[in-house]
Amino acid sequence: MNEYQNAFKEKIKLENFEISFVNKAGEGITLLVDSDFILVEGKTLQFLMVKDITEAKDKEEKVKFLAYHDFLTGLANRAAFEKRIADLLNRKKMFNLLLLDLNKLKQINDTFGHQAGDHAIQHITKILQEVAANTHYAARLGGDEFVMLLHADETETITIIKEMKQRLLTPLTLPEHDQICLSASIGVSYYPEDGETINELYRIADKRMYEEKQKLKSDN
Repeated sequence: MNEYQNAFKEKIKLENFEISFVNKAGEGITLLVDSDFILVEGKTLQFLMVKDITEAKDKEEKVKFLAYHDFLTGLANRAAFEKRIADLLNRKKMFNLLLLDLNKLKQINDTFGHQAGDHAIQHITKILQEVAANTHYAARLGGDEFVMLLHADETETITIIKEMKQRLLTPLTLPEHDQICLSASIGVSYYPEDGETINELYRIADKRMYEEKQKLKSDN
């Protein structure tokens, strides 16, 4: 708004100028303004053309959001994750890559239905978000696979993993009141000790996750 007022004082012509504000009802509004100055009976007047583009801007923001977020969980998606990890690698910022796989999702879907599977995924998501807080980064790569980028040392990373597994011990109650027990297999790789590229780090974390999954099967 200040930019518009300055343009008015300086008599600067506006083209496709956006003004955003909150109205009295608490709604966000975005207007597109074009202006020119005309001389009428010796007086300079501003001629305005105003278009409400709130709906179009909302749709644009939703498209941007969906481009980098998972629809079911609201977490960052694979594209956002790859962008984030590439940035960390470019800046040579130390981090740990944690790969998490929800065990027996197909069995949950087959036994209780796909809505139950969605609830299980959303439950895992909530745990990841609470553990990540504002310090770490969580994303869903697709299906039953999640990833975290941890800015923590090895000891803290192990503590985070233990906390997630501890929270999973509490059975998930479905809307139909059925209860399901969830578990996850987790693998971690450390940058730069385990690799210096996305592929190297993912491969090591995936290998360690698979080893844990096989150990869980043999224990059962």
